[in-house]
Amino acid sequence: MTYPPLRWDARAEGLIEHLARRVSPIDWGSTKLAMFTVYFDASGSEAGQPALAIGGFLASTEQWYSFEKQWVKRLADDDLEYFHASEFNGCSGQFKSGWRGNEERRTGLIVDLVAIIQGHAGRKFGSVVVNRALSSVLSPQDRKEWHLCAYSLAGRTCAARVRQWTIAEHLKSVPELVFEDGDAGKGELISILRRDGFSAPVFQPKRDRVDADGTIVKCAIPLQAADLLAFELFDPIRKIERDGYIKRIKKTYREIDRVPGEPGCYEVESLTALKNRLVDLSRSINAQ
Repeated sequence: MTYPPLRWDARAEGLIEHLARRVSPIDWGSTKLAMFTVYFDASGSEAGQPALAIGGFLASTEQWYSFEKQWVKRLADDDLEYFHASEFNGCSGQFKSGWRGNEERRTGLIVDLVAIIQGHAGRKFGSVVVNRALSSVLSPQDRKEWHLCAYSLAGRTCAARVRQWTIAEHLKSVPELVFEDGDAGKGELISILRRDGFSAPVFQPKRDRVDADGTIVKCAIPLQAADLLAFELFDPIRKIERDGYIKRIKKTYREIDRVPGEPGCYEVESLTALKNRLVDLSRSINAQ
């Protein structure tokens, strides 16, 4: 049996509203949750792509609730059910008809979506892993021992940056980390985060889905913003690895870069330094 895709206007509540209702079912609208969440998504892959990037944004529950309302409304203005950067840039999926060559429409959408992100996200986090460098520096044994693949390395690095932000802001706990579900390397990421003292990450889809047993799994709309950031981190590295240069930094990235936060990139030098640290740490543990 197949199920039709769910539309937002057919749903009673969004994910953030759903969380607020759990805290205060009667007066949920006035609930102020002193909680931060970071939503992460990946772009590229370790198989068939020159790099993999993970990017994400941090905001409070209240800010994410406002974000959802504005994001969904803007998409609905163009009869879009969701935003997916690769579809947008490739004029495929929802963007197959009426978008290719229509620069005014394309620019209007992306400018509005980036403005919504800028108005709600307090910080961005990102990490790119160049696959060529990863395979040349880390042996299969290294990767098995340390639970490292491109996805888990980028995700663990982002989590570390979130932890550093938490300490700098004198918060009592690391914000909840939510990753888009379905990316290869999920198991390695869970293992490495648990090993390093993080709470288990949450995995959510960025589009509503219906599982084989008929269960409706709500999407996390903020993952669509993370998807845009991840693509903008991945795309220039992909072009550099493919062509040896990039013609220009896209305006979309320059605008997203206004959100505080400094994404990084793992190339040979930084991966070699990481490996040396991990070797020293392993020796220290084994000597105890």
